[in-house]
Amino acid sequence: MPHPSLCFYSNKTQVPCSLIQYKGGPVIPNVNVQLLFWESYDPSLKEQLSTFFVDITDSPYLDWLTEYSPNSSAVLGRGMLGGIYTIQSPDKSKSLSSSLVLDTLDSLICNGTLPSPDVRGNTLYFIAFPSGYVVDRAGSSCQNNIAAWHDSFYSDSLGRYVAYAIHPWTYGCLNLASFLDGLTAFQWLTAIASHELVESITNPLGSGWVNDILQTHEIADACEWTTMPFGVVSTENCNQYTVSYALSQLTQETCVLSVEQASDFAVAVSPRILTIDAGGSAIVAIDTFTTTGAPQNLSFSILGLPDSVQAQLSSFFLISGDYTTMNLSVTASAASVVDAMVSVVAANEERWYHSAGFLLTINGVTPTVEPCKNNSSSSQSGLLLDLWTLLFYLVKKFF
Repeated sequence: MPHPSLCFYSNKTQVPCSLIQYKGGPVIPNVNVQLLFWESYDPSLKEQLSTFFVDITDSPYLDWLTEYSPNSSAVLGRGMLGGIYTIQSPDKSKSLSSSLVLDTLDSLICNGTLPSPDVRGNTLYFIAFPSGYVVDRAGSSCQNNIAAWHDSFYSDSLGRYVAYAIHPWTYGCLNLASFLDGLTAFQWLTAIASHELVESITNPLGSGWVNDILQTHEIADACEWTTMPFGVVSTENCNQYTVSYALSQLTQETCVLSVEQASDFAVAVSPRILTIDAGGSAIVAIDTFTTTGAPQNLSFSILGLPDSVQAQLSSFFLISGDYTTMNLSVTASAASVVDAMVSVVAANEERWYHSAGFLLTINGVTPTVEPCKNNSSSSQSGLLLDLWTLLFYLVKKFF
């Protein structure tokens, strides 16, 4: 249930919630979470957190963020967990600087071990640290009431910004005890992860949706000092998760877990990960659902397709509750493309938008180029792609 936001508090100073405004910068339309586990993470929690990201990125918890869409070319909606990795640290110390963590991330992307950020800015690198590790943030840690944080950095080698979230192990920190309130370790992990997820989506580079006065305060910060900062959501496969409330401006500045209009709908796509050879084709299924009110007339647009790919919808218009298909054809001379996030955007007659995305890889006639403009360095850290683990979670979600 929505509840009123008590506005922002910073050192117990009250600031009006209405001061969250759009600053004109990027948002993440359909988030592609690359989940990175630092060193040896608890196997049970690793499986649980991976499943959480599969479920929560393709759920109504992200549908309502469409109210923060700056325009019809950047409609916030459902995304996906695009990869699961284990990072072998170049520094065996358990006290890490954030600069070392980010240098490692940059190097792993640069040498092609990790996928590069996609050109539409949908990629979010989420780095989870096991118990016993401490990660500073310019001298800050859980002793300074910081459970996790998100930000971005400009990679000179890549020539673009990289959005990331750092999730240290803060369960049990005494200074954060007032937030724990009987949560298990996994509930704490998902509560904090969801907080950083929705804020990364709406403000990945610091120039999206942010408070005018407190420049570091965003839509989930507005609700963390209320009497009920966390709630429980059920995903479409009936899993329940503890997640962070976030500020909705459409519901008169209340803290919510979801928002539905009088007439509302949802959209989903399948498969979520697709690979096509040059000269080949594939079909994507697009399902729609009426979530409130009567069935609605929907129109569709497709964003983010590589130049070598043509899309043909069997119907550009349909009634919510129906489904359509999209045929993708790749030219015979297509260059290789890795993990392009393609967005399927639907709008009803009231111009209320929802979107869903899928990752598209093209096995082209030319190889994938190294992501860095000047890749003269190599990473000293190892990394393992848990590919079969990711496929297991995706299959488990749909069957």
